This record gives sequence, C-alpha cells and structure tokens, in this order.
Amino acid sequence: MPNYISGELIKQVRNRKGWQQLYLQNISLDETNLLVTLSRIENLQQQPTYETVSNFMDLLEMPLNQYFCPFLENQPPEVYQLRNQLLLYLESADEDENALRLAIELFEYLTNALDAASILNRQFIISCQARINEASQLTENTETLCNEGMQLTYPEFNEHNFNGEILDFEEPELLHTLALVYKRTNRIEEATSLLNRIIAGITRLPQSETVKEKRLPRIQNTLVNLLMEQGEYEKALEICKTSIDVCIKRNKARYVPMFAYSAAVCASHLNIKEECADFVKHSYFSYGLFGMAEQMEKVKKDAYALFNVDISTHNIKYITQYNPFGPYLQLPKDSNFQPCDNVGGLIKHFRLQAKARPKDIYNGICSKALYSMIESGYVQQANTSILTALFQRLGRDIDLYYNAFQSKTEFEESQLAYEIKEYLSVRKHEEAEELLNKLAICKSSEKGLGLQQYKFLEAIYLNLKEAGTKYLQSGYNASELLMQRRLEALKITIPDYNEEMIHTYRLTDMEFNIIHSLALYKCTSGELPQGLEMFKKLRECMTTHKVDINSQGNYIPILMSNYSFYTSEAGQYEEALGIALEGEAVCIKSGLYYLLPLYAINKSIYTFKLGRKEESRLCLTMAYYGSCLTGHKAINELAIKNANENYGIEFR
Repeated sequence: MPNYISGELIKQVRNRKGWQQLYLQNISLDETNLLVTLSRIENLQQQPTYETVSNFMDLLEMPLNQYFCPFLENQPPEVYQLRNQLLLYLESADEDENALRLAIELFEYLTNALDAASILNRQFIISCQARINEASQLTENTETLCNEGMQLTYPEFNEHNFNGEILDFEEPELLHTLALVYKRTNRIEEATSLLNRIIAGITRLPQSETVKEKRLPRIQNTLVNLLMEQGEYEKALEICKTSIDVCIKRNKARYVPMFAYSAAVCASHLNIKEECADFVKHSYFSYGLFGMAEQMEKVKKDAYALFNVDISTHNIKYITQYNPFGPYLQLPKDSNFQPCDNVGGLIKHFRLQAKARPKDIYNGICSKALYSMIESGYVQQANTSILTALFQRLGRDIDLYYNAFQSKTEFEESQLAYEIKEYLSVRKHEEAEELLNKLAICKSSEKGLGLQQYKFLEAIYLNLKEAGTKYLQSGYNASELLMQRRLEALKITIPDYNEEMIHTYRLTDMEFNIIHSLALYKCTSGELPQGLEMFKKLRECMTTHKVDINSQGNYIPILMSNYSFYTSEAGQYEEALGIALEGEAVCIKSGLYYLLPLYAINKSIYTFKLGRKEESRLCLTMAYYGSCLTGHKAINELAIKNANENYGIEFR
C-alpha cells in the first residue's frame, strides 16, 4: 500500500538535515512567500503539487526521483526482483548456510547491475555487505561500513547522539547490523540500547502501521535474545507474545516459531510450566507448517531436554518440505529496456514485456488520454489508486518499485477502507457499518475505483448481516441481491465481463476479490461444477499474469484453499490435495502464516479420506496448534472435534 504523506516526507527530510523552515526560505531563489506554503504543507493543511514537492526536494538536495522511484535510474526492472530475492536470503543467512551462500553469490551479481550513482543504491549495497559480513562473523570493518552507510542519507548521524529519530531507507538495517556487531563483541548494553532506539525510529515514520510493523520482527527477535541473556525474561516474554501476533498479521511467518521458542525459554525461567509447554509445541508445529523438518527435530530434542515436554510421538516423515531458496532470476542478456527516470516508463516496459495492449491495462481504470500521459512520464496526473491498479493489472506489486505519495485525504480514505476490511474479517458489523457510512460520503467513492471498492465492501457487509430487509425491497432474495451488487461493482472496471473469459483477464486485486466471491457463491448455491470451473479459470489467470511473489502471495493462497476445498466436496480428494500443496507452497514463500492452519486442516481431511491416517493425524495436530496462534476459532474447534472422533486425541 502507498507509504508516504507528502507533507510529512518534506518535514522528515528537512528535520534530518537540521534545517529550519526559515533557512529554506533564505536559500530559495523564489521571491514568493515559500515559508507560508511550506508551513501549510508540513502541517497537512495543503496538498502540494508535483512541481512544488520537486522544488522543495531540490532545495533539500535530495532528488525527487530517489523518493518516488529510488532504484529506477537506467536499470532493468528485473533489478527490483533481484533486490527482493537478496533480502529474502539475508533474512535467513544468520542460521542457514545455504541462504548465506546464495546471498553472497547474488550480492556479487547484483552489485554489478545496480546504478551506484544513486545514493540509495549505494546505501543498499553497503547495508547488504555489512549484513553478509556480520552473518559470516567478519566483524572487523562491519562497524565502519554501518556508519558509512548511515551518513549517506543522515549526514549528521552519530550513534552516541542518536535518540530514536525517524529512520527510513536502509537505515534500520544498518543500525540493526551495528547492534549485532555490539552483541557479538559482548557490548550487550550498547546493543540493547541501540535496538530500542531503532524501534522508536521506525515507529515514528509517517507510514501506515502495516509498513512499519513489517520492519520490526527481525529487530525485535534480536532484542528478545539480548534481554534473555541479561535475565530480563518477563520483558522478553511480553515482546515475544506481541511479536507473534504482528508476524502473523503482517506476513512475517518465518519468525513465528522463533518467537514461540524464545517464549518457551522465558516461561521456563519464570516457572510458568503450562505456558512453556504450549509455546514449545507452538514452535515445533509452526516449523511443521513450514515443512522445516530439521528445525522440528531440534525443537523436539530441546523440548524434552530443556523443558521436560515430550512431543516425540509426532512423526515428521510426513512433512512436505519446501525450498524457499530456489534459483534466482537472471538479468536478460539482450534486454530491450529503455532507460527511464520515472515510473511511467517502467509501466510501459512492463506492458511491452507482457505483450499487452494499452487498453488491456487501462480499461476501466482511467481514460486512454490519461494512460498515454502516464506512459509518457506525466505520472503526477494520476493518483496513487490509479497507479496501484495499473501495476496490479501488470501482475506487479507497486511497493517493490515505487514509493507512492498520498495526500492527507487519500491516506485517510485508504486507512478507512483498511479498517472496514479488518472489522468485517472479525464480524464487527456495527463498527464496519459506521465506517462504511463515512466512506460513502468520500469524494473517491463517487466513481471509478473508489466506487467499486465501496460497493464491494458494502456487499460483504450485507452478506455478513444476511442482507437486512431494508435492502430487499427491489424484489431480489438475499443471495440474488448480493450477487447483483458484486456484478455491478465488477462491471465498473470490466464493463463487458464474461465468465467464460476469466482466464484471459488481467485483474486488479479488487477485480480478483469480486470474481473469487462470485465463484464461491456458485459453489454454495447448487452450482458446484460451474463454481469449480470459475476457480480453474481464475487459477490460470493468476498464475499466468501475477509476476512478483508478493502479488502471487496476496491472492493465490486463499484462491487455492477454496478451490481445493470445493474440489474435495466433489469427492476428488487426490486432486484437492494437489491443489492444496500448490497453494501452500506460495503461502510459505510469501510468509502467510495465518492461512497455514487452514491448509493443514484441509490436508488432514483429504488424507483421512484417502486412508493416509498417520499423515492426517499430524496435519490435524499442526492445524490445532497453528490455529491457537492465529485465533482461528472455527479451525481450532474442527481440529479438536476431528482429533477426538477419528483418533481419540483430546487437545486441551
């Protein structure tokens, strides 16, 4: 989702320079009263134009392109995907030698492709080198590298005078690596203090909670380890508990079993035996959900030796093991990439790469004239919702390529829609209705993408409320009414929608959501074969057109979960299991912990029906412990029921 509010960003850069507003007025050649304009913009009382932001950023000696599209300059777009892959390797490099080896190999390859003239690219290179050094236990010059990297974007930086100011770009990672160096050289108090200040700096970013919380788990994991070394088990246990919730919510799944294990250690030292036993089981079965048999075996041994918890009865031979470290993308030798310095050129490159017509991308999202302007580089004419939708049609995750600015109004409206989805997901109807009424009067909800979003959210709300009588005066029954509303929403951007052509469409995330809900309706209203056919076409559409793993992870896992379930409803259990395994693999690569218990419970049902009872029992146990962490009450209750009826097992 878009990250920045323009006024906040300008204020952030100015403060980091240590400049007063008056200083900018003095160095400006503009004779107009820049001070008044700047004050209004920074206080979010005025939304600046693209030109105004550009002028301010020039004065601040930070090229605007480095914020809008910081890694773009004259580089093939595949570089973005390589960066993302390198970060994935580095996430695991501390405890996985294979990940470290791949990180070193890819780093050398990527360094030659990055445009080192960009400040942020240089900072990224230094940050990755420092992380590789630290993971390789080469601490000699790592501290110097970290300070060098920080001073590229924070010239006045001094670690001893840093008091938790706003951190951005690679700064949190650079400081985290510095804290790890302190830890490795037994400067424990310095490391702990720095980690707390890093967390404070991240939480002060003018970004959404989603974006900020995704940056925290790795840092908090290090902090927990340090607190345990100092005997502060109560504080460490509290961080573990909150971090598990954040990791599940923000798709940072690989840290869940780590925090669960640390929580078991803390609970053991605090003599909270029952909690200790629960957490060690959560750690064990979380590793099982990821297919990490080696880590499961280690936790199983520790469980008995350290915590006197016996989980030896569970057989790990049935775990499906996934390799998240597959071969990385190679840059094309004969790339037709035309150098560009704005995101419009990138959109054009992606379209040509996909062999798509302009109309395939802009139809229903914006006018032909506006799209032509965007591809020509006049991106300032489009708001963030339009740019996001265009990227989605291209199968790309905008957050990998573009730092999208939002006005205060845009930001508030996007947060409003997010909160509505959150309330609907936990069936808080009254809270959702109140926010829906607010969204209805927003200007963005009057037409186009905003209207489509409102209509879809309203349809979900009505569905959960079972379509109250005041909405049924048109003569439809509840199901027909909700179907009609969904179709109306879909036809705002796909006016000639045809169910037979689903597999050919390039879909935005909202269009996917609507078609997915239509397929579910078919499956639950006596039209199972038609619903399965829709799922099949939607699967082809998504696997063909979604390029980035982030884009795949947003929707393929939930699609495959429902597709596998309704395939089993048709009695096709072997096929259902194959579909489930396919979706589960994407789930794990994308870090989506919250869906893994759902896959586990479904797999337990399919394998039981196929007579593979030991495998079914293990899946059932993982579903139970996984759903305890995610709070999926329905999965938890079904696991308890099936375990008791099929195996005589009683989970407490």
